[in-house]
Amino acid sequence: MMVHESGHMQTARKELEALRTAHDASLLLHDVLTGLSGPAEDWATPRGRQKIAVGFLSAISLRSSRAAMGIIGWGYVPEAMGLKRRIGEALWRTEKVINDQSGEYARLWVDGKPPSGGIRIPELWRVYSAGTHADIRMMGLEVAEVAGMKRMTVPILPTRQADMANGMLTEIAVEVLDQAAIAVEWVPEREFTDDEQRCGDKIVEAIEKLRAKYFDGTSEPIEASD
Repeated sequence: MMVHESGHMQTARKELEALRTAHDASLLLHDVLTGLSGPAEDWATPRGRQKIAVGFLSAISLRSSRAAMGIIGWGYVPEAMGLKRRIGEALWRTEKVINDQSGEYARLWVDGKPPSGGIRIPELWRVYSAGTHADIRMMGLEVAEVAGMKRMTVPILPTRQADMANGMLTEIAVEVLDQAAIAVEWVPEREFTDDEQRCGDKIVEAIEKLRAKYFDGTSEPIEASD
């Protein structure tokens, strides 16, 4: 049996209107991060620790967004949910890093021991979290009647799921654009260039149109207490 992945990828740009916007947001973040490096001595200061953590969290956001777009384009939308959750978590942790002027949260995160912090988790965030596990909710169970008998089908082929895909891609665009806006101030420590700002403005305009069509609410975690 042939798995029609190539066909899905060939039609992705046409059928997934949010793909271009997510792609553009990821390219903006890529441009902000390209060629960056810094002295190891930065780790000795609170702001240096924050800068290093923001840089690595932004790289996680960039790589995860590019991977998610590829998986969605191939027709494996539920399989991208774990990556979508990672993008949201990267942004949330980035905000925690920059809001802690002591640099302690950044140090703990880089050491692999970030404080959990109490958060209320919206239901959509829980769904994305389920995508990181072998969870049956990711499979989209279908019951069909064949010859008068009800049978459960097991989905094995890629499917487009355009509305779900466009909604997820819109969220990715939002979070990656937010990540780029933080990263540009903290990592290269500059403002957007005129070209980058024009690109960002176009992305915001596209996001608003996509949100009106596909996206209601946010999957970002809501902070309760630490």
